[in-house]
Amino acid sequence: MMVGATSTYAGEVIVTRSSEEPVDVFAVRDQLLKDHAWQESLRTQEQIHILQSLPIGCIALQHPYPYFSCGQETYRPYRYQQQDVFIKVNPPRQR
Repeated sequence: MMVGATSTYAGEVIVTRSSEEPVDVFAVRDQLLKDHAWQESLRTQEQIHILQSLPIGCIALQHPYPYFSCGQETYRPYRYQQQDVFIKVNPPRQR
């Protein structure tokens, strides 16, 4: 007789009260997918460059996510330990 045990991860669970506004589950799903894609893009970078302030002349862009274009470099804002830092990322793909 063999007995096996496995563990599974169901993901994030959101619990709301009936008196609260309904949650747009599709918007939550989409945000989680974007967050996951962001984490995956960080993993694929060979070396992570983090700045505490951006160079002069950077342009703020919002699509497909908030980021800054600084000449040939692209940085994404990130909140870490109550301060803003900027992580060098690959430019987003234009659709």
